[in-house]
Amino acid sequence: PPLPLFDDPEVTVRRYAFSEHNWHDYEAYGRSIRDNRLLYLINRRPHLPWQGPADSVRSASHSSLRTKKEQGTLTTAQQDVFLAPRPAAEFYDVRNDPEQLHNLAGSAQYTEVEKKLAAILKQWKQETGDTVPQKLTPDTFDRINGESLRIGTPRGIAPGEAKSADRINYPGPR
Repeated sequence: PPLPLFDDPEVTVRRYAFSEHNWHDYEAYGRSIRDNRLLYLINRRPHLPWQGPADSVRSASHSSLRTKKEQGTLTTAQQDVFLAPRPAAEFYDVRNDPEQLHNLAGSAQYTEVEKKLAAILKQWKQETGDTVPQKLTPDTFDRINGESLRIGTPRGIAPGEAKSADRINYPGPR
C-alpha cells in the first residue's frame, strides 16, 4: 500500500527523525533527533571539527573558506565548519533559527524540552544498539588539505558493533 505521505504531504508519519554522523574520511560520532520545530544533537568527538569528507575539503569552495578564515573575514555560519572544540550538545529551534546559529543547549527557557529530546534520543540509541566506542576509525585524510595520509584504513570499532546493531531492524520511537 502507498505511504500516507504520498496522498497527504501534511500527514504526520512519525514525530521524530533521527540521524547519525559517523566516519567518512574523518573520525566522527554524532547523533541527532529532530521534531517539527526542534533539533537536538550530541557530539562524542567535540575536540574535532565537523567538516565534510575529504573531497569537499579539497574543493575550491573549501579552499576559499580557509583563505577567508586566515583573513578573519568569515561569517559566524561560515566559521562553523572549522569550529573545534565544538559543543558536546547543541539544541536549536529550527523554526525560528533555520540556519542553526544560536545554540540553545543549557538555556533555562528550554530545559524541559531539551531533557525530553535527550531522553528520546537515548532511548533510540538503546533500542537500535548504538554504542560509542573509544577507538573509532581514525582520520585517513588530512583535515586541512584533504590529501590522503597514506596510512591505509586502520579500521576502528564501528558504533553499534559491540551490540550487533547491524542486525537490529527497529525504527525507534515514533
